[in-house]
Amino acid sequence: MKHDEIVKDTAEYFGVSIENLLSPKRHRRLVETRCTITYILCTLEGCTYQEVGDLLHRRHSTIIHQERIAASWMRNPKLNQRGAKAIETIATKHGYYEN
Repeated sequence: MKHDEIVKDTAEYFGVSIENLLSPKRHRRLVETRCTITYILCTLEGCTYQEVGDLLHRRHSTIIHQERIAASWMRNPKLNQRGAKAIETIATKHGYYEN
């Protein structure tokens, strides 16, 4: 499934384990990883908030918030250069953006 590949690739990009990604932990790197996944799946893939929430073991309201955070990175990459670069890199790898 493409969604699983995006989760796996994003976790690898940020250097976090899937186990920690799906855990209740809220370390900065985990949150950035989740925001990146959420943006790609909701904004570019067209998944619902509930689908992404189920995938990441989060409530849909959390997913809405994470997507807004990541969207702000894309509007102004200076807010989080690592996050914006991660979205561009992973989205390009999965065919959402052209090289």
